[in-house]
Amino acid sequence: MNKRKLFTGASALSPTRLPAFTVCAAFFLIGVLAGTAASGPYADGGGADGYVSGFSAALSSGSLDWSAAGIFFKLSLYHASAFLLGFSMLGVALIPLVCLIRGFTLAFSLAVLARLGSFSGAAAGCLLVGVPALVAVPLLFLIASDALGASFSLLRACLTHSPVQAECCSGSSFIRFFAALILLFLLSLGERALVTSGVIDFSLP
Repeated sequence: MNKRKLFTGASALSPTRLPAFTVCAAFFLIGVLAGTAASGPYADGGGADGYVSGFSAALSSGSLDWSAAGIFFKLSLYHASAFLLGFSMLGVALIPLVCLIRGFTLAFSLAVLARLGSFSGAAAGCLLVGVPALVAVPLLFLIASDALGASFSLLRACLTHSPVQAECCSGSSFIRFFAALILLFLLSLGERALVTSGVIDFSLP
């Protein structure tokens, strides 16, 4: 298999990948809408200021694990969960749920930060949450759509007693997954550097 086929195939929405991608994207969007809606009452009740103040205090005291490894774990948790669920028939139901939860948590965090009275606090929070998501979310769609197709293939094989044809079990899928982990780790190093350098200011008025 040549390199061009391996990496361009990761983003190509083939007829077999398109339905899985659509399902993952739809559940992610549902999570985004739910997270945005839930952020309103929370922020209006003073939760936004407490959200950032608590984070800043925990970061200053050292009680918050903001090491590169800790950031990497938080970023890659959804990707690893989706990938592993691709080896189970349960993934048909649980992989879309993973996408929904990721959409909810991302939208909730960004919406709460956007409601902050402090522009610097909101901008800093959005930088930490929103910018990594520009890389992490497309990678999640890639991993989750492959995994959902694999899980559905397992379910179909079980119901029809036919051979399993799952892309998630191919070598290229493993390479794409580990390449995604490498990108997420590099992203974690950058996020760690931003926090420790003092460039980001979480001060509130």
